Amino acid sequence: MCRRYGHGEAAYVRACYRTGKAGVHVPLAIAEWDGPGHHLPRLAASARSRATEPLCPRCKLPMSDCRDRCIPKSPQAREERLNFAAEFAGAVERGEKTQTIRPYRRRPIKPGDRLVLFTGQRTKKCRKLMETECRFTNNVEITEAAIVVGGWRYRPDLASRFARDDGFRSIEELRAWFRDHYGLPFRGQLIQWRKAKEKS
Repeated sequence: MCRRYGHGEAAYVRACYRTGKAGVHVPLAIAEWDGPGHHLPRLAASARSRATEPLCPRCKLPMSDCRDRCIPKSPQAREERLNFAAEFAGAVERGEKTQTIRPYRRRPIKPGDRLVLFTGQRTKKCRKLMETECRFTNNVEITEAAIVVGGWRYRPDLASRFARDDGFRSIEELRAWFRDHYGLPFRGQLIQWRKAKEKS
């Protein structure tokens, strides 16, 4: 049992983050853990693996642990339209692309907003891809050396998963696309949405 933060691995990880002992400082937090000794290596490794993930703004756990149970919805949810190039339309419809990275807007999209996703907007080939709900947003920075989300620099494996979620086959392909269209470094807003089968 962790004296201040409750029971279990989630409480231990929460304690590490809230006391600033995640990542390279995890061994310092082991002394404060009162649980069975044979769990310590697994818990420490688990906390380290989450150290580069963005935190839920409410419970302060890594997003992979929170799974949007705690993400507060906007009290004034509104409808926002997002247009996608034809090269991404199929991935959006198949549920392979579950996020987009956009330049900062005058009115940023917020969790809980209703999203209507289109391709070919303002053309004769305009087509609605899907309607969904925004589940998470954060600041993102793409440079030649790193992907930084909410101030957290992604490890190579997380960066690769991030690129796939955005409809690219690799982080190199994502960088090349943003280099050609916006130039690097690029700073903007990460917008993630629920898949069709997900419910709030």
